[in-house]
Amino acid sequence: MPEMTKIDSYAMQHAREYGHDCFIRLLLHSSFKFPETLIDEEEEIYRWVIKAILQRQGSRTVGRLLANQMRRKGYNCDFELVAGTLIGEHYSWGQWRYQIESVRTHSTYYSDEFIKKKGIRKEDLLVYKLVYKYGCKHCRQIWLHKDGTPKLYTEDFVRNQSTNYDKKPNEWKPQIGLVHPGCTEGGIKIARLGIDNLTYPKIFDCDVQDR
Repeated sequence: MPEMTKIDSYAMQHAREYGHDCFIRLLLHSSFKFPETLIDEEEEIYRWVIKAILQRQGSRTVGRLLANQMRRKGYNCDFELVAGTLIGEHYSWGQWRYQIESVRTHSTYYSDEFIKKKGIRKEDLLVYKLVYKYGCKHCRQIWLHKDGTPKLYTEDFVRNQSTNYDKKPNEWKPQIGLVHPGCTEGGIKIARLGIDNLTYPKIFDCDVQDR
C-alpha cells in the first residue's frame, strides 16, 4: 500500500467526517436522477471510496469495479461519475486544508501595496482553480476569464458559498469542493505573487471576483 501524503490524510479525514453529507447531496443533485434505493448502498460505496484514497486508485478504475458489483444488485447507474465525484470532493477539501496549513504561519500573505490595490483585507487569501480543456462551460465561466486566465476570489468568499446541489447551472457558485458532480476542474490553489504571475501573466491584473 503506498505511503499516504498529508493531502491523502486530509482527504481521508474529510471522507470519514463528511462522506454521508456528500453522498446525500450527490443523490439529490438536481442535474441527475439516481434511484432512491441507492441510499441503502452508501456503506458499500464508501468502502470503495475509502479504499481508493488509501491505495490511491483512480476514480475510473474504482467506478468500473463498483459498477460491476452494483450491477449484480440490479443497479445500472454511472458509477464512474459517482466514484469520481465523491473522491474528487474529498481530495478537493484535502488539498484546500493542506494549503491553508502551509500558509497559516503568515499573518499577512501579500504586501501592503498589493492589499490596497486589490481592496482586500490583510488576512485574505486569494484563490483560483484551473479547468481542464474539456471542462463544461459553467465551470469555465466560474473559474476563468474569457482569455483563459484564472479568476481570483478570496478564500473566505468561496468557503462560505452554499452548495450547488439544489441550484440550476446558471446559479452555481464557486466551491472549495466540486462545482457539480463529475466536475473536471482542478483543486483550489492559493495565488502566490512572483510565482503564479509567471505562468499566468494577467492573473493579478483583473479585479477580485465577488459573485
